[in-house]
This record gives sequence, structure tokens and C-alpha cells, in this order.
Amino acid sequence: MEGGGSTEASATCQADGLWSVPVPVCVSQMPLTFTTNPSPLGVNCSSSHSTADDVHEVVTQWLSSHGGARAQTQCYIAGNIAWSHDFDVNSADLDQACMGGLSVSVTFTASDPCMASSSASALLSVVALTTTTTTSTTTTTSTA
Repeated sequence: MEGGGSTEASATCQADGLWSVPVPVCVSQMPLTFTTNPSPLGVNCSSSHSTADDVHEVVTQWLSSHGGARAQTQCYIAGNIAWSHDFDVNSADLDQACMGGLSVSVTFTASDPCMASSSASALLSVVALTTTTTTSTTTTTSTA
């Protein structure tokens, strides 16, 4: 979806002594664009990320940083770019991710005060803990 830029003007005193304060209005269709797309996150359940709390922390940090994404707007209304994503951090899938693994596309959306927005997706993967069983065979040879 596209939004636009705006114009800003300062307050002026009218002849009747009343102040006129313009309201910023978006006057042109200017898109909000990603300058850096979000990066995928791969969490390998190991000794460093072996509990649901560990995985939750790593994923939450990634989501909070928008997956490393950056966006730029040409909207001149005061305000910052607002970020959102479509992943439920409190989902049961994340709690069980180290046991069964998880792979999901997360969409990050950036929006500006001029109502422009843009979205980009990145893959979130949690690799499950694996148990490796090694069987050793010993051969004994005897000679008499």
C-alpha cells in the first residue's frame, strides 16, 4: 500500500487576531520502502539454546529488531515508523520448538504517519534437539 508526503507550514496570525494553524496533509503518493529487508533467524537448539525460555528470548529480540529490517519514508508529518509482525510469541509452537522444530514465515510491516505501509517476510526456524545414539562394536580376535 502507498501513502504520501505532506507539507508543513507554521502558524500565522490572521487580521482578525485569530491564529491559523495548518494541519499537515499528505499531498502526494510517496511509498514507504524497505532499505534493508528482514534477515532470517535460525535457532539451533543446543546447550546454548536448550530451553523454551532461551528460544523465546532469542526470538523476541529478533522480532523487536524487526529482523534487522530498516525502512524509509518520505512522509513529513512528525512521527516515527511504526513496526508490527504477524508472529504470536506466546504461541504453543514456540514452547515446543526445541522438541519438534519450527519453521514459519514471519511478515514484518512498517507504517508511517501518512498511512503508507510496506511489508517484507523472513523465515524463522528452530532446529529441534536431536539425540544421537552411537553403537560401538568391538571385535576380539584370539589366537591360540
